[in-house]
Amino acid sequence: MILDRPGDTEFDPVAEYGAIRILAAGAAQAWTVAVGLAAAVSDFRMRQSDVEPTPVPGLAELVDRITEDFTDLSAILDAALSVAESPADAVAPVGVGRLGRARLLHARIGTTTRRVAQAVLGATSLGAGTDDTLRLELAASVALTDRSAVPLVADGPVELFATTRDDLVLEVAGVVARLLVDWGGAVALRTADGAGVDLEVDGDVVVVTPHALPPGPGIQRWSSPVVIADLAGGVVATLVEGAGIETALEIEATVIEPHPSRRAHSDPFTGTVADPEGADDA
Repeated sequence: MILDRPGDTEFDPVAEYGAIRILAAGAAQAWTVAVGLAAAVSDFRMRQSDVEPTPVPGLAELVDRITEDFTDLSAILDAALSVAESPADAVAPVGVGRLGRARLLHARIGTTTRRVAQAVLGATSLGAGTDDTLRLELAASVALTDRSAVPLVADGPVELFATTRDDLVLEVAGVVARLLVDWGGAVALRTADGAGVDLEVDGDVVVVTPHALPPGPGIQRWSSPVVIADLAGGVVATLVEGAGIETALEIEATVIEPHPSRRAHSDPFTGTVADPEGADDA
């Protein structure tokens, strides 16, 4: 019996080791996918550009994070093995314990892998439509849709790392691409005073809703096939020109509830959505 809480009186170190080993095996696969995707997208961007491209925003930080977490989980596995090999001397863990820490690290590693895949989709969305692009998009999409997949809206805080306008376009493209892979969800990109845009996906339709910005095109609807590069470029132009921001440091990305009424008022011929009463008060 595995007991992993304060006050537990029974403890099976062999069962604990087995459970942690299963978590470590899954984490090893996720780490391998993340590191492989990171290397592949860096090589992809080199081949897509005549000059040395800037790094994908946040990619190095994500790789460092997942490597550190995988190293920590490996150490926990080694400790659990040592205990399992000497069961007579085993003592029930105090507090969260080895298994609890392993579960937390396993979950973090999964989240980081999906964030790497999201960054990869942002980069491929801005690249030329080559066989390289298609292969890399497929690999990233598989990482986001395997049996342990978690949609963006349920995968912890939305992280943005961009420090330039071009990087912000790539990151917005990644958010949109992941929402499309998830087949739904909504994310708000707002400044501290509430100015910005909402990105909402329903199936293969993206709705972009401005908030507290100067008069512009209003709510826009992008139908399949969505050209993510154009959409992301337009969103960032709106943020820069309307909200006066230049980097992701000036905006907060948060998961929000979608607005079904906006989709109901969409016009498939003009690509715009009539603003229903009260729709822009969110």
